Amino acid sequence: MEGDKIMCNDEGANLDNTNSLPEFLPTIVPGESAGAWPLLSVKVSFFGSGSGFSVTVSTCHRICDASSILTFISGWAATAKAESSNVVMMNIPSFSATTIYPPPPCSFQSSSIDGLYEPKSKCVTNIFFFKSSKIAKLNRRAMSETVPVPTPLDLRPRIPPAVLSKDAVGNLQAPFFLKEGSESKMEIAEIVAEFRKAKEVVNEMIKENLATTITATTLGPNLLSLLGKLASELTPDIDLFPMSSWCRKPFYEVDFGCGSPVWIGSTGHVIHNAVFVLLLDSKDGEDVEAWISLPGQDMSVLVREQEVFAYAVINPPVLI
Repeated sequence: MEGDKIMCNDEGANLDNTNSLPEFLPTIVPGESAGAWPLLSVKVSFFGSGSGFSVTVSTCHRICDASSILTFISGWAATAKAESSNVVMMNIPSFSATTIYPPPPCSFQSSSIDGLYEPKSKCVTNIFFFKSSKIAKLNRRAMSETVPVPTPLDLRPRIPPAVLSKDAVGNLQAPFFLKEGSESKMEIAEIVAEFRKAKEVVNEMIKENLATTITATTLGPNLLSLLGKLASELTPDIDLFPMSSWCRKPFYEVDFGCGSPVWIGSTGHVIHNAVFVLLLDSKDGEDVEAWISLPGQDMSVLVREQEVFAYAVINPPVLI
């Protein structure tokens, strides 16, 4: 991958098998440029003695979001189970994202903000597990006159299938952000209210762009303008804490023929030593895991915060 261009070489995807548990993550050569990594790598790890296996999928996030990964894995699993052709057809990826993001001119040179994501020290990742009852308590704390019911934002369901297929592969994103001073003492309700304002800007943009045309020719550039606004606000002296959510995406329904997964996780931020917060559903769909990756000194403070223990359990065991 070079900048905003994908250099197709028809080499296919990397597929590795291993019987060693510590090696279930894709291998990255130290010092190797991210542009040289395969766009898709898969590693299957067998734990031995009939105790199960893991499937690890690594993709380039520039061209593949969580919904795209789910489409790929669901189609692969359905094919592996040799289900009816109708079911398999439902999961065939659709490369129609260019209806939203048309290819740029050949002369276009994209700027990079990757350096702004680089942490100043080694990051540590912990899983903070929130029971549904604790989430309900947090929701009550987050409520206010402007946000009576806190809700997440997922762009894809807001775009009609006639414009963007639910199985479309790509990276549909529209970042919105909250910028505060280092001495800010905002309460949870205030933070959620500010995020709701930013979220409504995105919602209104989608509505306005789809109200008069079914081709959405201006939606993509307008969504990209939000990314440009974010980049213009960032400077190296700003601490950036990216957040994303995979909640309400049915990863636990993926079945390769051996039943539903015992546990699902994400390790991209671990591999790349990145500051990040990722929300994932628990297997029952009621609880939530927050995968939080922070510089070591920041994480040591967070895990000693008593208010955190009032709502979350840190690094709980995986229950089989």
